[in-house]
Amino acid sequence: VYGFVPVNESAFKPIFVSSPLNTTKLHVWAQIYDAKSKAWVNYDGTGTVAIRDSINVSSITDNGGVGDYTVNFTTAFATTDYCTTLGVAVNGTTSSTFSIRYVADSITTTSIQIRVGGTTVDSALNAPAVNVMCVGNL
Repeated sequence: VYGFVPVNESAFKPIFVSSPLNTTKLHVWAQIYDAKSKAWVNYDGTGTVAIRDSINVSSITDNGGVGDYTVNFTTAFATTDYCTTLGVAVNGTTSSTFSIRYVADSITTTSIQIRVGGTTVDSALNAPAVNVMCVGNL
């Protein structure tokens, strides 16, 4: 495996691969698996909410308010301590600053509530492109 220098052997898990010529012991860095995205979604939040592409996301719920959505996971996270990264793209608006945030007290192992807003705290937008990525243990 190229590009990795083991610092702590206890962070590796061995995998044995057999071939007709020899048996090779490969190490898989367990922490890389733990750090990869376990759920992500790209969806259109305008009109009827539509998922463009996703992994481990079963559906998006439109919570009835402008820019207010819940991302529902297919497989639950082990705890509510997963890390979430958000992105939004908005077309044809006069605002030059946008906000996207998750509602901290709405985080569960099976879903997370997302709100998209404009330049003020109380403004809200239905965005044509919303991206959510979550990293943590399933």
